[in-house]
Amino acid sequence: MRQSLFFRKVPIALALSVAWGGAQAQAQTEAAAQPDGAAAAAAPAASVVVTGSRASRRAVADSMSPIQVLGGDTLEHSGKPGLQEVLANVLPSVTLPSQAGGNLTSITRVATLRGLNPDQVLILVNGKRRHISSIINVAGTVGVGAEAVDLNMIPAGAIDHIEVLTDGAAAQYGSDAIAGVINVILKKKDHGGSVNAQAGKYFDGDGMSTNLNLNQNFKLFGDGSLSLYGNSVRQHLTNRAVDGTIASRYYAGDPRNDQPQGVVYKGYGIPASRTGSVGFNAEKPLGGGATAYAFGTYSESTGKNWIGFRTANNDNNVTAIYPDGFVPRIILGQRDESLAVGVKGSGLFGWNWDASTVYGGNHSYVNLTDSVNPTYGVSSPTAFYVGGFDATEWSGNVDLNRSFANTVFAAPINVGLGAEYRRDTFAIRAGDVYSYADGGQPQLTGPNAGKYVTIPGSQGYPGYRPEDASSNARHNAGVYIDLDTKLNADWSIGLAARQERYSDFGSNTSGKLSTRYELSPAFALRASVSNGFHAPSLGQQYYAASATSQYKGVDYNIVNLPVSSAAARLLGATDLDPEKSKNYSIGAVWTPMKNATVTVDAYQIDITGRIVQSSNIGLSASGVLDASLATLLQSYGIYGVDAGRYFLNGVDTRTRGIDVVASTMQRLPAGYGRITWSLGANVNHAKVTKVLDAAKQVRFGTQVFSQVNQDYLTQTTPKNKLVLTADWSSGAWRAMLRETRYGSFVTPSTVAGAYSPQGTKYLTDAELSYYFTDNLRLSVGAQNLFNKYPDRANSANFNAATFNGAQYYNASSPFGLSGGNYYATLNYEWE
Repeated sequence: MRQSLFFRKVPIALALSVAWGGAQAQAQTEAAAQPDGAAAAAAPAASVVVTGSRASRRAVADSMSPIQVLGGDTLEHSGKPGLQEVLANVLPSVTLPSQAGGNLTSITRVATLRGLNPDQVLILVNGKRRHISSIINVAGTVGVGAEAVDLNMIPAGAIDHIEVLTDGAAAQYGSDAIAGVINVILKKKDHGGSVNAQAGKYFDGDGMSTNLNLNQNFKLFGDGSLSLYGNSVRQHLTNRAVDGTIASRYYAGDPRNDQPQGVVYKGYGIPASRTGSVGFNAEKPLGGGATAYAFGTYSESTGKNWIGFRTANNDNNVTAIYPDGFVPRIILGQRDESLAVGVKGSGLFGWNWDASTVYGGNHSYVNLTDSVNPTYGVSSPTAFYVGGFDATEWSGNVDLNRSFANTVFAAPINVGLGAEYRRDTFAIRAGDVYSYADGGQPQLTGPNAGKYVTIPGSQGYPGYRPEDASSNARHNAGVYIDLDTKLNADWSIGLAARQERYSDFGSNTSGKLSTRYELSPAFALRASVSNGFHAPSLGQQYYAASATSQYKGVDYNIVNLPVSSAAARLLGATDLDPEKSKNYSIGAVWTPMKNATVTVDAYQIDITGRIVQSSNIGLSASGVLDASLATLLQSYGIYGVDAGRYFLNGVDTRTRGIDVVASTMQRLPAGYGRITWSLGANVNHAKVTKVLDAAKQVRFGTQVFSQVNQDYLTQTTPKNKLVLTADWSSGAWRAMLRETRYGSFVTPSTVAGAYSPQGTKYLTDAELSYYFTDNLRLSVGAQNLFNKYPDRANSANFNAATFNGAQYYNASSPFGLSGGNYYATLNYEWE
C-alpha cells in the first residue's frame, strides 16, 4: 500500500507544482524566441570543477587528472529517462550492458567505467559518498558480483551537472575509486523552476515510456535557497524473443505433442518498470562565515520481468494448476533514501571547514507470481513473497582546507585535511514459508507420479530461507591529506594520501602523485600515479540464496554461499580481502584555437586480488552435474541444489586504454547559426595477468574460476567506443546529430564452442528542437534511428527441444536489444 500511495501522490504533487510555477511565469514578460546558440553549453575546458582535488577548484583544462563535465543541457537532450542510460549514451568510457533475462540484474542494470566492474567507480552527490544498492549482480554477463550504486535512483530533474573523473582517486575519496569518480552536482537556486515532460516508444511498437521531471526553487528565510525536485518514470515492456519450439511439451502419448509447440519467451528486452522520486537541496547562511546545508532524495520503484517457460510435463509443475505449463514473473520493489546534513564555513584559524553527516539506504523486496511450489501440490499458492535485502550506509565527515603562502614555490600550497567514520549494514530477509519449504507432496501426475520432486520452493526463483537470512554490520575510519601547488609558473604538482581501517579486514594506505606541465599556453602534459583499493561489500561476504540457471535450456538449481559458511569452505572459500590497484596515467591537453580543446590520456590499471564470483561448482565443462555435491550439501541442510558458488579474490588483471576528448565551436555564415562539434573515444583492453591459487582449484569436477569466467571478466565490453556529436543552433532552432561506434566484443559461454562474437556497430541519434519562447521548448528525436540490433548469439547455446533458442540476440549488447525508439519532449522554464 505504501508504494501505491506514493505513485498516486507524486504525479499529483508534480501537477500542482507545475500549475503554481506556470502561473508565476505567466506573470512575467515573455521574451522573444531563443537567441542564436543560447542553448549551447559553456566550453567544457572553461568549466570550473570541484572533483579531483580536495584542496582547490580549477578549470577542466587546468586539472592534473582527466575530467569530463556533462551539463544539464546535455542531460536534457539525451532522450533517455535514467541517469545510467544518459552516461552510457554520451560518454565513450561508460557502457551499460543489456543484461537481458528473467533475474534481478535485468531489472537493476549497472554501468561500467573503462570496462571495470560497476563497484570499482565511486559515486558522489555534491561531493558526498552515495550509498550502494542492496541488489548484488549474481546472474549477468558483465560486472558479475558487483554491488554498485543505482544511479537511476537519483531524480534526473535534480541534476545541475555531472563531473566524471577518469582516474584512480582512492587516496582522495576512499574505497571504490579504482576506475574513477562520478560526482553528481544538484541544482541550487533561490528562484524559478522547470518542468520537462517526455514520451517515447520503440519502432517495433512496444516499450512506451513516459518521463516527467519538475524543479521548483525558493528563497529560504531571505538569504537562503531551497530547490525541490520530482521525477516520475514509467517504462513498458519490450520483448525481442522469437517463437521458440518445445518438443514434448505434454506427457508422452498426449496428442497435443504432435501440434506445433511454439512458445513466446516474454522477458527478453527491457523490463516493465516505474519509478517515483523526490528530492531537495537547501542552503542557508548562518552568519560569521558559516552556512548550513542539506540535500536528499527519496525514491520508490517497481520492476517486473518474466522468467523462462516451464512445460506442462515438467516434474516441478502441478498440472491441476497449470495444465499447459507456466511462465513465472519476478517483481522487484525498491525503496531508496538519502539525506546529507552539514555546516561549512571559513575563518577557523584561517581554514575553510565542512562538517557533515550522510545517511543512505536501499531496501528491496522480491515477489513472484504465476509460479508454483510443487511440493504443496494443488494447495500451492501461485504468488510468493520471496524475501528481500537491506543495505545502509552512515558516515560522518570533517574536511578542512586552506592555502599557505610561501617563498619557495610559484603559488601557495593548498592543503586539504579530513577524517571520516562510516558504518555499513547488509541484511537478507527470508521469504514466506511457501516460497522455500518442502511441503512433502509427491508428484501427482506423469510417469514419475508418487515420487518426490528434488527442487522445492517457488519455481523460477526459490525463496530466501531462514538459514539464508542475516543481519551484518561493519565500520571503518579514515584520515587523508591532499596537497597541491606550483613548483614554478608552468609546473603543477599534487600529492594525496589516505589511511583507512576497517573492522572486518584491517588497514589500507593509499597514495597519489599528480602533475601537469604547461609547455605553452596552448599545450600541456599531465600524468599521475596512484594506488587504491576496493573493500569487499558486506553483500559479497554474506550473500546467500538459491537460484535457477540453465545449461542449453535445461534447468538446475544453484546456491550462493556466504564465504564464512561451512558449505562454502567445503568448496574452497576463504575470507575476502580488499582488491588492490595501481593506476598510471599520462596525457596531454591541447588548445589549438579559441573555443577548441583536445585531450588525450593513456592509462593502465593493475588490480590484484580481484573479487569475482566462482564458477557453478558441481557443473562440469561438458554440462554434467556431480550428484555427490548435492548429497553432500544436504548434510549441511541445503536441499534441492545441484551446484554451488561463492565470492573469492580470484585473479589479477591489467586494463590498458586511451581516452580522447575533443570539442570546438564553429560559427557559420551570418544567419546560419553555429555548430558545436564534440568527439569522444575510448580504446580499452583488459586481460587476466594471474590466476590465484584459490581460483585454480578443481572442486567436484569444476575449476573454481574457469577460463569461461575469466573471459566474462575481460571480453564482454567493447574494445573501443567512439561518440561524434554535432550540435547546431540558429535562432529558435536547434538540432543534434550523434554517431556512436561500438567496437567488437565477445560473450563467452559454458557450452563448448558457443562463444558469441559481436561485430562493430554504428548507431545514429538525432534530435530537433524549437524554442517558442525563451521559456518553452519542444524537441522530437530518435535513438538508434536506423533500428540496429546486436548480432545473434551462437546457436550452439540453444537446445532445439527447449524455448531458449528464442533468446537469439547477444545479451551483453551495450546498446540494448530492443532496436530504435522515438520520443518527444516538452520543456518549460520560469524565473
